[in-house]
Amino acid sequence: MRGFNVSDDLDFSEGACGICHAVLADISRTGFMVETSEYPEGVRAWITDPSRDSVGEGSDITWAPAILEAEINAGFLDDEAADKLSPFLTGRRDQIRVAEMSGYGRVVNTASMIISDIWSAGGSVEVRRDGPGIEVILYSAEGDEIVSAASGFCPVCAVNIAASRVPSIRRKMASRKSRNTGMEKYERGVTGRVAWRRNRIHVSLLENGEVIGRNWGCC
Repeated sequence: MRGFNVSDDLDFSEGACGICHAVLADISRTGFMVETSEYPEGVRAWITDPSRDSVGEGSDITWAPAILEAEINAGFLDDEAADKLSPFLTGRRDQIRVAEMSGYGRVVNTASMIISDIWSAGGSVEVRRDGPGIEVILYSAEGDEIVSAASGFCPVCAVNIAASRVPSIRRKMASRKSRNTGMEKYERGVTGRVAWRRNRIHVSLLENGEVIGRNWGCC
C-alpha cells in the first residue's frame, strides 16, 4: 500500500478523526471499499482493494477508530503517522471493559448516563486536546480525579474508556445494559459500507446482499 507523506498530506491539527477522514477520502476515490460490522466487543472494520482482496482490518469500541486501525494496518499511513496515532486506538483490555457496559459499537447512551451520574453526584467532567486525540478526566465532588482516558476521536469514546476502568462505574452501567441496535444488526448479519463522497461520509447498510438503508453526514 502507498503511504501518505506526513509533511505534505496530513494535518495533525485535524486530529485522528480528520486524518481518518482524509485517508477515507483518498481510498474512496481510488476504488477501495471500507466495510464494518458490529460484534459483542464493538465494531470490526475491513478494507478491500478494487479487486476486492482484503488489505487491512481493525477493531475498536465503535466504527470510526476501527476504520482508522484498518487504515493503519493496510499501510495507508506511513510509520511516522501510524506511531503518532496508534496510542489513541483502544487497547484490547479496554475494549472488553467497555463492552461490559454496552457493546456492539454503541457508546453514546452509555456516555450520557456516565456524565449524568457524575454531575448528579456533584462531580465534573473535563475534556481537553491531547495531541491528535482527546483526553477526558472524571472528577469527584471534592475535585479529586477519579480516572482519565484518551481516545483518537470524540469525547464520547474517551468517557466510555475512562469509566470502564472504574469497577464500580462499570458494574453500574452493566446493570443498565439492554438490547441495542448494534446487537440487532449483529444478530441479523447486517454490515455497513462507508465511503467519502462530495465532502461527506456516506453509509449504506446491507442485509443478505441487499441495501436496506442509506444515510450521509459529517461523521
